[in-house]
Amino acid sequence: MTQYVSDKDLQVVRNGVTARFVAGKPRPLRASLVEAAIGVGVRPADGKAPELPKNDARPSIEFIADAIKTIKARGKKGDVTTNGDVRMNVLEAEVGYDVTTEDRDTAAALTEG
Repeated sequence: MTQYVSDKDLQVVRNGVTARFVAGKPRPLRASLVEAAIGVGVRPADGKAPELPKNDARPSIEFIADAIKTIKARGKKGDVTTNGDVRMNVLEAEVGYDVTTEDRDTAAALTEG
C-alpha cells in the first residue's frame, strides 16, 4: 500500500472517514481519501504521482439515504429546505459525488419508510 506524507499536521475527512497526518510521518491512506488528501497538500512518500480513483461511479440510493440520515441527525436548519428536503449542495458535499434530485427524493423516501 502506498504511503502518504504531509508537510504539516492535518486531518483529511471525507464521507465520515478521517485520516490524521503528523508532519513528515508517512502513513497508509484509504483509496476513498486519496483525492481529498492530495487536494490539501498530502503527497506520496515515494514522490511518485498518485493514481486517483475514478469519479465516474454513481453512488447507490442506499448510500445517499445514509447521507440524508447523517445530515438530518446533525440538526442544522440550514441543511434542509422549509419543506424538509436536504439541500442538494449539502447532500453532494456529504456524499462526495453529484446527486440528482430524483436520486435524493428516492433515497429520502427510503429514510421515511
